[in-house]
Amino acid sequence: MTEEWLRQVLPAAKLDDPLELAVAATATCGVWGLFRLGELVVGDEPFHPSRNVTRADITTEMVGAILTVTAKIPRTKTQHHGESVVLVSQPRPADSIGLLTLHTMRNPATQPDQTPLFAYRKGNDLVSLTKDTFLTKIAEIARRVGATEIHGHSMRIGGCTTLLKRGMAPDKAMIHGRWNSSTWKRYVREHAEILAPLLTTDLQATHVRV
Repeated sequence: MTEEWLRQVLPAAKLDDPLELAVAATATCGVWGLFRLGELVVGDEPFHPSRNVTRADITTEMVGAILTVTAKIPRTKTQHHGESVVLVSQPRPADSIGLLTLHTMRNPATQPDQTPLFAYRKGNDLVSLTKDTFLTKIAEIARRVGATEIHGHSMRIGGCTTLLKRGMAPDKAMIHGRWNSSTWKRYVREHAEILAPLLTTDLQATHVRV
């Protein structure tokens, strides 16, 4: 799930549908924030604000001329005290901040601190976006345009690949993705999609020097 994939698929999402809007917002936040899918949606365990991101865990602010959104993850796979992820605006149709804002407007919550970030309207209720529902719906949207279907880890891999192709330094990608140095090295070695942009950059630099 890269920037190119989002640009191909998201125009096919029906943003007037509460679920599809929630799914589109989740996908863009996942890619640009290098989130694990389980950090954004509800998995096998029921929703609980001590482990799942809520509406109240989101803050928006201007940093100079840059609009940012910070998501506080209460608890992660590696950090039980939680971590923060910063998002910035991106070009449409893959703008995570724009879609997140639209999602929270059209799926409003009266109790932000008790509402999953990507809960969506279903009748008169707000329903948690689960991992299975997300994967099923994003696959359905992808099929409309003949795009490759993805798996749960695609956001993190694709997002990292996208940022490296854009020229982000590997050490900054490591920090943004919340990897420690040893985990980052192993992660890069295990995923050709991530290693390829780094190798390409190194080869191009070598040719320039020669």
